[in-house]
Amino acid sequence: PDAYATCSTGPSSGGCTSVEPDANACGSASCDETQLNTGASETSCKNGETLYVRTPDGNIKIDGKLICNGGTWTGTKNGGVFTATSVSATCNAPCNGVTPTDEVCPTSGTCNS
Repeated sequence: PDAYATCSTGPSSGGCTSVEPDANACGSASCDETQLNTGASETSCKNGETLYVRTPDGNIKIDGKLICNGGTWTGTKNGGVFTATSVSATCNAPCNGVTPTDEVCPTSGTCNS
């Protein structure tokens, strides 16, 4: 199950207060957008799955979840800090080596102020 979520400051500058998933963005029969939590200004996986962020160089394992605040996703990777304004996230990384621009089950969400 793949999902895509962006974090943006929106029209105001008060930071993100909500993450809105787009239920119509899933164009694949194999897509299960319910596996990814995009509520309460966070991106996380349900059912104990591991969250990964896709990059052109491969998947980055995220420890726990990503929090959206002030237009930036923030999380922990390998004991370090991960930050990004937009992420392509997946649970349990079913597609290694897929770039964020690939249209693989795009379930989008926007973090709004």
